[in-house]
Amino acid sequence: MIRFNLNGEWREIDEIEPSMTILRYLRTKEGQMGTKEGCASGDCGACTVVLAEQTESGTWIHRTVNSCITLLASAHGKVLYTSEGLHVGDQLHPVQEAMVKHHGSQCGFCTPGIVMSLTAAYENRGGQPLSEPQVLDALSGNLCRCTGYRPIVDAALSAHQLCSESTTLSFLPEGIEPPVSDALLSTQSQVCLYPRTEARLKEALEQYPDARFVAGGTDLLLEKTQQNRDLPQLIGLSSVAELKHAKVTAELVEIGSAVTYSDAEKLLEDVVPSFVSLMHRIGSRQIRNQGTIGGNIANASPIGDTPPVLLALDAELNLASAASERQVSLNEFYFDYKKTVLQSGEYIRSIQFSPPEADEFFTTYKVSKRFEDDISAVLGVIRWRVKEGVFTNVRIAYGGMAAVPLRITEAEAAMEGKKADMTTIEEAMLAVEHALSPMSDVRASSFYRMQVAKNLLSKAWLEASEPRHRVGVWNPAGERHVEQRYPKVDQQGTSLDVGGEV
Repeated sequence: MIRFNLNGEWREIDEIEPSMTILRYLRTKEGQMGTKEGCASGDCGACTVVLAEQTESGTWIHRTVNSCITLLASAHGKVLYTSEGLHVGDQLHPVQEAMVKHHGSQCGFCTPGIVMSLTAAYENRGGQPLSEPQVLDALSGNLCRCTGYRPIVDAALSAHQLCSESTTLSFLPEGIEPPVSDALLSTQSQVCLYPRTEARLKEALEQYPDARFVAGGTDLLLEKTQQNRDLPQLIGLSSVAELKHAKVTAELVEIGSAVTYSDAEKLLEDVVPSFVSLMHRIGSRQIRNQGTIGGNIANASPIGDTPPVLLALDAELNLASAASERQVSLNEFYFDYKKTVLQSGEYIRSIQFSPPEADEFFTTYKVSKRFEDDISAVLGVIRWRVKEGVFTNVRIAYGGMAAVPLRITEAEAAMEGKKADMTTIEEAMLAVEHALSPMSDVRASSFYRMQVAKNLLSKAWLEASEPRHRVGVWNPAGERHVEQRYPKVDQQGTSLDVGGEV
């Protein structure tokens, strides 16, 4: 059975298809048609709803999700609200009222999803004003073909002016207790289980040895929505308390495999800011609210965005099963396309690495056709230290260049212990060309990928040696900052005392 609150009313559900998505439930069981199906893949945002949870301090955290690829069972113990539940009688929510005032809707198909995204941002701010970068971050996963976004952004920026005495949703229950039971939906042929502890997870693995793991489900659920495949046995990892832990210090980072991108952004912003800048470009806010670092690793896609970063950080994986635990270097985790060393019934428990030190250069580059919400054509991560005019601790990792994400050890060897100058960089570029044979596909040709991969090395050197080549980025807080403070060296490898701000 699962239990959740829908727009102020509690639901207890037992007899329902275990792999039912929130979108299909809302439209076929509740008759709530405001939530739309557009792409059925988490790209357009028309299906956006909000899942709210109460923290120990009593505050509410509102997370937008793509209901088309979110299992209903994952709503267990949470508050689910939709566009139908925002208004009370004739009283509109401030975001709805602002959308009307600024003519933020035309055909209306995308409007409910947009309203939900802005409502979550508004509620998380307690009705306080949103900055434009925060609005754009909230809207990054919502497509609109009619309005051109300007009136939508204007509505979001003015919503706080329309708030009443209460800045929170009126139907959110008081003192909601987190569930102690597992979420379980089952039939004779299907089961979907979300255990709440690692002990229960291990018991479930013994009971359902053929089950597939679902973390955020942002990729797995496409098998159901895009390919109409059955998902007969599913074990969710997103509710397992031990897999959601994190320990972050200046010396060591250990992140549970079920930590979402959105949570990781907050955890890592001070220790690996370049990694966080990359996370801002992984999917949309809805995807980052669901997707997990552990899921991205285990999915074993050659175009996954986090593995190249973690390879350059010399990350270690803590793996576990019902019977054992072991530690594996991420550099040894992948051995072929979509194939890893994970054994049957084994899952990633946590990821650990040491953050770059203050005197190291560490940067990430994502090259894609669109800046946001797009898959990488090339993902490059470059790391080094310059000591006494020579390169040391060199790490060069790429995604999208081979069957697996990988470090280019040939290029690293071409730089390690060599003079820190452009000549050495050019030798590393040649090593990249000799080591890789990227494929051509709809995202990029083999020639383009190779040229970009080599150029990123040159770009990294220019950024490290000449501050004028550094580019600032916007973060959701609305502040312009650079991806990392780097120790500066000139073209000959001599240290320069140059600040990192732009």
